[in-house]
Amino acid sequence: MKILKVLSVGTDSDHMVRYIKYFDEQEKPDIQMSVFLTSVNKPITVFKREKNVFGVAIPKFLTPLLRIPHVREKLIFFYQVAEYRRVLTKNNYDLICIHQLHSYTLTMTRIAKEKGIKVMLTPWGSDVLRASKKQKLSLRKAFALTDYVSSDLSIGFTDKFVRMYDVDRNKLVDAWYGSDVISTICQQKQIVNKESIAKEFMMPSDRYYITCGYAANRAQRHVNMIEAVGKNKNVFSKEPLLIFPFTYGPDKNNNYQVELEELCLQYGLDYCFVKEYMPIEKVAKLRLLSDLYFHILPTDAYSASLIEYILAGSICINGKWLDYPSLEKYQIPYYVVEKLTELPLLVEAIFKKDSPRIAILKETENIVMAGSWSVQINKWYEFYYSFLSAQ
Repeated sequence: MKILKVLSVGTDSDHMVRYIKYFDEQEKPDIQMSVFLTSVNKPITVFKREKNVFGVAIPKFLTPLLRIPHVREKLIFFYQVAEYRRVLTKNNYDLICIHQLHSYTLTMTRIAKEKGIKVMLTPWGSDVLRASKKQKLSLRKAFALTDYVSSDLSIGFTDKFVRMYDVDRNKLVDAWYGSDVISTICQQKQIVNKESIAKEFMMPSDRYYITCGYAANRAQRHVNMIEAVGKNKNVFSKEPLLIFPFTYGPDKNNNYQVELEELCLQYGLDYCFVKEYMPIEKVAKLRLLSDLYFHILPTDAYSASLIEYILAGSICINGKWLDYPSLEKYQIPYYVVEKLTELPLLVEAIFKKDSPRIAILKETENIVMAGSWSVQINKWYEFYYSFLSAQ
């Protein structure tokens, strides 16, 4: 029996963890998947498997150096690359899959190619769209060297990074990440209501629940959301309650939350910050609780959060600059704001309608359902078996 040996390279992010989780559930003996965790000094147990997981550890006597920004970057890079080279030397891999592109991407791609190993790169969104000039130069070289580039070929993000980095379209593979919240939303719809969910989240009942983005990150543009609601408090059928999902993100533990709280108070708005980790069932309930969802960050590849809120029946406002042609194939399932400055006017216009909610067509719902991990993991298997048969 021919066996394909794959090394997946990435951080301990939710996308990566779930990708490995759904891969392992299939138990395909002819595809052997190993994981190289690039997050430094992090437990490899996050992947919940007993073997074939490699991590990067920096010796304790060097950890004080991690407090020095310039030294930290170089030290982490050195140990990531050194351990990666060691793992490749000890194992005969056929394919390296690098998930989310970082400073090490070009170097790791070159090392694999020098050893005659095929490489697949999987950009996520901001890693390529918001890269610095120096990073873009490095990634352009990596895209030129790699054998494959995986993405969802139905979304506008793919066309964007292909143009930006002059990626050869013959390298594109239709394999992407999924959502395991989708099926849970369908299940929970039948057994919960807004009152019970609000109680579980310890939020006041009988409010108009407005969810602002999905992470503790200034790039989500929470300020614009607060201002748009604050200027239109009287157009909502109930008193609005702004919900800020802050379970993760670069601004989770700094003064950003205080800034947002002060702005909410200026407008006389009630608010709630969700900061504790939420299991899948609770994530689904937050989607079902939300009457309105704002999605206006500068760039995004294919937002699982957006499609989950659409499926949950929330009114969604999406930035025109965020391209989702596959979702718009049969209808536009959300309201589109052309410019950030127009957001307050759009909110006012939406909620002055007799019926602001958009009825989702069955065809659009089917597209959303195709975003589940149960569907997406099979696309990865299709590629792996195609690769294996060509060997």
